[in-house]
Amino acid sequence: TASGILFHDEERNEAGTDSSLGSRLRMQWWRDAITGIYDSMDSSHSGLRQQQSSSSPDPLLNSLVASRKHNPTLRSLEQAIRTHGLTHTFLRRLMEAREVDLDVVQYERVRDVAQYGEDTVSNVLYLSLECAGVSSTQSTTS
Repeated sequence: TASGILFHDEERNEAGTDSSLGSRLRMQWWRDAITGIYDSMDSSHSGLRQQQSSSSPDPLLNSLVASRKHNPTLRSLEQAIRTHGLTHTFLRRLMEAREVDLDVVQYERVRDVAQYGEDTVSNVLYLSLECAGVSSTQSTTS
């Protein structure tokens, strides 16, 4: 899907820049934002109403919440998650691989490059299959 590809590109760009604190914070922002989407879905499915105050005493927290609401890539990804029931595990694996990539200058073995491909590109393909209506069990057993 377009949202999955945008997310993949944004994560790749972030991981490809450097391993600075700023890059790590940005990766954490993505992890928290995506986990928040799944947490809100779990709360609504269990019948619990998630209570969010419109304003927090912490201006930094307010800024982070606002940035999530206004990020077009995240909004598109959230729509895809809700519409197609995308598996959180695939997104989590992709984020974890990108975070590891912050520390890698060059892979030492071909096996490591292959694993990186599995952890990144394969997960994007699995998410694309889910958007096309193919479940993860069908895609991994075919």
